[in-house]
Amino acid sequence: MDTELDVKALREDLGESQEVFGLRFKVTQTAVLRWEKGSPPKRGLVRDRLDALRAETPSKQVAA
Repeated sequence: MDTELDVKALREDLGESQEVFGLRFKVTQTAVLRWEKGSPPKRGLVRDRLDALRAETPSKQVAA
């Protein structure tokens, strides 16, 4: 998927800390922080899992 992924919004929608969210993907809290700062995985298994999680997670973000 080529669209931009807002990892922070996804994590917040799930109500998880960066540490807990990282455990889902077997990465550190620091990796999650980098993803949130604009460097999410662009391809590969982790990106596929992030996209699938986004698709199945209702957004709690209010549209502006």
